[in-house]
Amino acid sequence: MSYIGVYEECCNGSNVGSPASNQYSIIGQNSNFTAEKYKFYSIDTSGGSVEVTLPTDVTNGDWIGFIDKDGTFSDNNLIIKFASTVIRHNAGNLVVDVDNVAFKLVYNDNNWNIFDMSVAIVEGNGGIGVSSGYNILSVSDNLNASNFNYYSIVISNPITVTLPSSPSNGDWLIISDKVGTFANNNVIVSGSKAVLNNADGILVDFNMAKLKFVYYDNNWDVLNLT
Repeated sequence: MSYIGVYEECCNGSNVGSPASNQYSIIGQNSNFTAEKYKFYSIDTSGGSVEVTLPTDVTNGDWIGFIDKDGTFSDNNLIIKFASTVIRHNAGNLVVDVDNVAFKLVYNDNNWNIFDMSVAIVEGNGGIGVSSGYNILSVSDNLNASNFNYYSIVISNPITVTLPSSPSNGDWLIISDKVGTFANNNVIVSGSKAVLNNADGILVDFNMAKLKFVYYDNNWDVLNLT
């Protein structure tokens, strides 16, 4: 059994704002149900714990979103039921016991990854784009990244990720440590624009990192999705 913990900011970044959400299909639930991909569920557990059965007909990049509607998950947990696919590499139920959490489960290579969306990242008119599925690309060497892609990285030596040189406000991309090698083989993320207001970029040196880079006003902000 695993747990979603409290949001942890990444790499000294703390730019907080409001994400774009008008493209989500949001469905209210207050009892046990079977989830459908590409839906966001606003869940009320004030009357008791709610169990969710995940879909089985999924492909890489498929996702499902969950919101604690009234801040009641700590009293009455949301339980994501384990079936044949592990959740965050764990063969057991996912128990969500943190109030006011919002998160996505994103499927990739027989695993449901967890993206914590409880703290947003972009201020002003910028926003985080929403699509029907992530474009997941495998990476094993130095990378010239492109916007709106998810990079699943497996490396045996340090690499450099170069961010797009001419981004627009709201552009984003994700890098993920697929098997837990970043502590031994660090990843430098840099580009022509600052990253977390650092012109030299940042060093990512912790295993199982999942980081979303979102561009706004000459700076790449970073959201820790781990």
